[in-house]
Amino acid sequence: MLLSDVLHHCARPAALLAEALRVAARVVALKDHFRFGPVSEKVLLLMDVVGNAAPGVEVRGAYFTPGELVELVRGAGGRITGLEWPLRIHDMPFRLVTQDRLQFAARVERPAGGGGR
Repeated sequence: MLLSDVLHHCARPAALLAEALRVAARVVALKDHFRFGPVSEKVLLLMDVVGNAAPGVEVRGAYFTPGELVELVRGAGGRITGLEWPLRIHDMPFRLVTQDRLQFAARVERPAGGGGR
């Protein structure tokens, strides 16, 4: 199962991740954003507002620090078994704004014998 740029839009990201872990065959792949302070938070919010204006997606501005991601995953009953960070997903010149260090991909698994189909 893949959750790409979804968790930061959710009112209850831990509940969504817990449900994804419950129904996933083995793994939930996450792609989302890290924030490292007020400047990166503003950059992410601007990207989010611009990128989601046309489809009308609610922008909550709830981006995670690396520590918050670890706690979110634990709280949802999972564990991070892989992390790619920084993550290069855009080419120049967009990469100047989107910043590889603000992007991550993670492999999240539920404990052996826990939940699932």
